[in-house]
Amino acid sequence: SFAVDSEAADGADASPPGQPYTEISAMLKAAVASGRPLVEGPIRDRWGEWVSAFAPVRSAQGTVIALLGIDVN
Repeated sequence: SFAVDSEAADGADASPPGQPYTEISAMLKAAVASGRPLVEGPIRDRWGEWVSAFAPVRSAQGTVIALLGIDVN
């Protein structure tokens, strides 16, 4: 699910905190599990077609707690 979005909170394309991302790819699931950075795309979802990059965010103990991502249309 999303934690933060750069879109305006009242915008049509905004993703509020906690919104599920149901279009997750197998590659993105693998990046969450492995903790490795990922670049994928172009890939299409409900917001458009993107090339995306993700980097793991880790806890002090080294556990992956999130992915920081950026999309380029």
